[in-house]
Order: sequence, then C-alpha cells, then structure tokens
Amino acid sequence: MTPETYSIGPDDVALNQNVGIYPNPVQTELSIFLGDTALNVGKTSIKIYDGAGKIVFENKSVTDKNVKFDLSDLKQGLYFI
Repeated sequence: MTPETYSIGPDDVALNQNVGIYPNPVQTELSIFLGDTALNVGKTSIKIYDGAGKIVFENKSVTDKNVKFDLSDLKQGLYFI
C-alpha cells in the first residue's frame, strides 16, 4: 500500500481548516494540530526539510491529532514541513 501525501496550498481550503501549525517562528517547540481529514492513524508522518531539501526532522508514526516536537537542536533558518 502506498502512503498518502498531502500538500497544502491556497486552493486546499478544507484541508487548511483542519491543520494548524504554531508558533511561527518556532523557538524550541513546534505544535501541530491534525484534523480528521489529515490524520490516518498510524500512517501519518511529518517531515521537516531545510532550505536545501534535506530532511532535518522526521516522525514516521504520528498517532495523535495534537503533536508537539522539540526542535531546539535546529539552527535558526527557514524550514519546510
């Protein structure tokens, strides 16, 4: 079975209403709220990429709608989720 991938853009209004990412900017802890449409329990993963496209953080098994990640080890910069 191939995992599903969600990309969020301006045309994805329904999905945007179900996903929350805060605070911005992140100091130490990133909180993510995943709504029902974005959460397939046990199959949802979150990856954070640096500006060069390298994965700098990955959680392969998100099992809760509200998750928090300690990102205090990341250097200051621009990242993509």
